[in-house]
Amino acid sequence: MKTISIPYYTSTLDLHVDEANLKAVVTAKMHEYKAGKTEVELVHEALEHPIASPRLRDLAKGKQKVVLVTSDHTRAVPSKITLPILLDEIRQGNGRRYHHPDCHRPAPPHHRGRAAPHVWRCHRGS
Repeated sequence: MKTISIPYYTSTLDLHVDEANLKAVVTAKMHEYKAGKTEVELVHEALEHPIASPRLRDLAKGKQKVVLVTSDHTRAVPSKITLPILLDEIRQGNGRRYHHPDCHRPAPPHHRGRAAPHVWRCHRGS
């Protein structure tokens, strides 16, 4: 029996697999990867050099409405970093200001430390 630790939330779970049923274990090296740039720099670079698409600011030019969909507290996306940069990129394209008229249900207290503060503070009508 082979025991494999798999990531689960902030910890791991042990998965026990009969070795006769196990072909391989593929392990990500994400904890060893060093980007050489900050998260902010990486987001800016990605927006400056989109793949097979015009820049977001160019797509926003002349538009009256923009829908920006991002992850909530249930996904490990750094919205506190990405949202301001994305909104700035859109504003540079059309000069308009945006706000959220609604959002997901409030994050449970145990998720709030992991989510961007503006995600768990927002509520209907804010």
